[in-house]
Amino acid sequence: MKKVFIGKIKKWEKVGTIQTVLRKKGSPEMAWLAQAVYGVSEDVLMAKIAQEVFKGDLKKPLVADSVTACIELLGKEGGAIGILSADAAKSIPASVAILSLE
Repeated sequence: MKKVFIGKIKKWEKVGTIQTVLRKKGSPEMAWLAQAVYGVSEDVLMAKIAQEVFKGDLKKPLVADSVTACIELLGKEGGAIGILSADAAKSIPASVAILSLE
């Protein structure tokens, strides 16, 4: 997962191009992703993501203003991956797979 959000892995084997779906800066999900996964601040992570998008190594992430919007985008976008809390993941559509990271 660590490689996916910064464009080091660009495609799913059977689905195609990965589309990341991020919550907006300041959300608990972005704080967790930055701190727990990358060990950096949100600002540093967002700068790294912007750099990888600029270089063409990462498809521009979709940004969701709410958990509901994030779930909707994950359901619509083929090959999408996003970060949700365990509680929020309980309300995703059956067509969206859950990868639990504890």
